[in-house]
Amino acid sequence: MAAVSLKKKDAYIVEHLARRITVIELAQVACLSPSHFHAQFKDSVGLTPHQYLLKTRLDHAARLLRESPLPLVRIAEECGFSSQSALTTAMRRYLGLTPKRLRGLQ
Repeated sequence: MAAVSLKKKDAYIVEHLARRITVIELAQVACLSPSHFHAQFKDSVGLTPHQYLLKTRLDHAARLLRESPLPLVRIAEECGFSSQSALTTAMRRYLGLTPKRLRGLQ
């Protein structure tokens, strides 16, 4: 996957981060079939599109926790998590920290 097309997909993801983003949508952005896109994405990035999207959401949430006073429920919404609880569960599972703890590490 060319660096330019990855930038295009990153821009699309960031622009639509607050809502559900499907592999089908990302494949359309790349002008590929969903199965071809999935395989090509995993080969070039080392993560599945779903894993990459989750990582992007968590990275954005972590940055907002460190740099803004937004309430956790608002951060969860802006990063595309269904609830504050879903964000907390994902952070604990993948980063080993709760949002409250991450915010306190400033």
